Amino acid sequence: MNKLFKIGLVGLMVGGILSACGTGTKGYEFVQNNEIQSQSVSAEEEIEGPDLSSYQIEATEYTDLKVYIEELKNHWQDGSEYKTQYGDMAEWTLANGAVHYINYFEDDIEKMGLTNDFKELQIVAYELKSLDDDGKEVSNSYKELKVKFTTKLSEIYTKMLEEKIPQ
Repeated sequence: MNKLFKIGLVGLMVGGILSACGTGTKGYEFVQNNEIQSQSVSAEEEIEGPDLSSYQIEATEYTDLKVYIEELKNHWQDGSEYKTQYGDMAEWTLANGAVHYINYFEDDIEKMGLTNDFKELQIVAYELKSLDDDGKEVSNSYKELKVKFTTKLSEIYTKMLEEKIPQ
């Protein structure tokens, strides 16, 4: 029962965040779409992991991938205003969003040549959001995944800055 309450609370929080604290542009809606194909990379380059192509959004409030990554990086930082405001659910919400947004920006990611980097980030985000809520903050696996997510996000952000990728 406690887990169902948490799931319901998360849904209310996400809806409230999007409607109250949005950027003033149109919101987004998560949808499952099994017809969307996964990233097209050759078999020897493909990162192994679960098929996450069904985690889709129809629209986004972000103007481009760079804006999304900058905001994700800022919100993910320990002590960020976002984490302070949304507490225990902040990291789950950010990881869940990453799983969806990476699919949304798939074409831009491919053009930048960062498909494998983003696929790794997406897999770690999926694993983070999939962990059971009970005791996750103290579990070693959660801490390891959080470090992996932070590291990969920083690598991607740095690559985007270094290459001065146009957006």
